Amino acid sequence: DGSSSMRSTTSCVTQAFLPVDNGDQMQRKNDNGIDYTTEPIVITSIHLDAQSEEKRVQQLQRCLEQSISLSSTPYIPPCFIAGDYNCELFDGSCVNAFLSKKECELDATTLQSSTPQSLAAAIEEGNAYKENREKECASALRLSSDVSPSKEQLESWDELHASVRKFTRDNFLTVKRVDTGCTRVAYDHDEEDTTSSAMPDETERTMGMWHLDHILYTPSTLVPLAKWSSLEEDPHSRKVGLPNDRIPTDHLPIAASFERHPHPRLSPDAERMVTESLNAIDSSQREELNTHTFEAGQTQAELEQQHRRKNNIITDESTTEAESLQPVKKSKKKKKSPPPPEVIQHIRNSRAALKVLKAE
Repeated sequence: DGSSSMRSTTSCVTQAFLPVDNGDQMQRKNDNGIDYTTEPIVITSIHLDAQSEEKRVQQLQRCLEQSISLSSTPYIPPCFIAGDYNCELFDGSCVNAFLSKKECELDATTLQSSTPQSLAAAIEEGNAYKENREKECASALRLSSDVSPSKEQLESWDELHASVRKFTRDNFLTVKRVDTGCTRVAYDHDEEDTTSSAMPDETERTMGMWHLDHILYTPSTLVPLAKWSSLEEDPHSRKVGLPNDRIPTDHLPIAASFERHPHPRLSPDAERMVTESLNAIDSSQREELNTHTFEAGQTQAELEQQHRRKNNIITDESTTEAESLQPVKKSKKKKKSPPPPEVIQHIRNSRAALKVLKAE
């Protein structure tokens, strides 16, 4: 493949690869006859911070923004974000919030309303976060096992988690993880080392294993087909740790193969339903806006008239024609007086109601 462009930071390198024409035009086209493989595939190599969850979130967000920006179409391009995340992406962590937890089918039935299955999935996702947030927060902060995060620390954790969910929603981003196994094995740094003060035969430190390396991908256009095994198939490394006499690196490599699909499109029925719904919403909003403007204007006119009557400002229309023809001294124009308090309050209320109406 030929590369089109590359962007890099200290935490990731992102490059877009253009496909090479192999002559298989029939398989390269979607249902509309569009050659979808002319869009580049974006591959990002990543290495996130080892100490701070906040930094990991910021770094991954920047990498995703870079990946999206390399698209040559209005759609999010096929993306891979792979490498050392220095975290396990467990439920309850903030980096885990980048991952999509449920599927979305673009058909007319789904677009009508939220299904019980989608609502159940959302509830399950929320429960998984609540059940694990304290544990993951403590782990990220490297707190000892007998210390829980403070209220302030958990509030900061919740804010960070919410910011990630907002980012994925605002960017219509769906990302999933290939289900690879553990890639790092060593003596657990959180386990107390007692071998120095005890007899070797009495105490033996155990190896800990972690999922630190991951492959994230955009499931709308990429479908995983196969993956490399990891430490679950390597008893030697699980026993002696990494690196060792067979693997000269402290992280086991991971890999996966994928099949590329075209971007999902709305079915004709779903497209018609969306168009009709948008037109109905637009028409309803215009009608509400016009009604509000008309009624607010009427109310303001009535208030102004009541004020004039109350202060005897209404001009007497019964003056004679002779009186009206008498020469009148030219007087200076009086400055326009401000509206009465009740009119000012009405204008403020009307503007507030209009703001709410537009927000809806």
